[in-house]
Amino acid sequence: METQAVERLQEIHRLWLAITKDSHAEYCAAFRSNKTLTSYIRSTVFELADRLSLLVQPQYNSLDYAFYSNDDFIPKTCCVGNRTDTMWLKHIRVAFEHENKLDGQAGGYQEFSHLLLTKADAKVLVGYGESQESYDPYALDYQKLMTNTDKNPDPILFIGEYAPKAEADDRQFESYLISSLQLLKFDPGKASWGTMTER
Repeated sequence: METQAVERLQEIHRLWLAITKDSHAEYCAAFRSNKTLTSYIRSTVFELADRLSLLVQPQYNSLDYAFYSNDDFIPKTCCVGNRTDTMWLKHIRVAFEHENKLDGQAGGYQEFSHLLLTKADAKVLVGYGESQESYDPYALDYQKLMTNTDKNPDPILFIGEYAPKAEADDRQFESYLISSLQLLKFDPGKASWGTMTER
């Protein structure tokens, strides 16, 4: 994996964990319904963009969220008709997808495909699965999607989160950096990344 891309994704991962740790009570309450979970994710995504010193546009070209800077706008004055009801970006800094049900009809595969088709400096998928076992099978499946493409796609950060448990004070998650050639998994105990084969 390209070092700069990996470092960018690791920084996004570090910030995501810090933000969600700081809002643990809200995180636990968010699991009452899809609507509250989506609302929680939206506020967390906006906080992430703020900490990255970026702006964010929800629902941009089939992406859940597109992070950008002011320099990334295509000026409206350049367009025929000077439409003011839409915005266009010439560059996406972070393409962010969120899926409440990774196991749903399209689920994580649809969201992951969106990321494969999108040109962005960083790509992130956060989701929740039915299983409480491990997100390893998801990460391996997503890596297979990458290896079946014609080119070597950019790495993608995948964070699989578990619903909070009443007796646990900390959030449970598994995080992966996925590329067609390598699959890294985050070890929270060591606060470091290692290849899946090391586990």
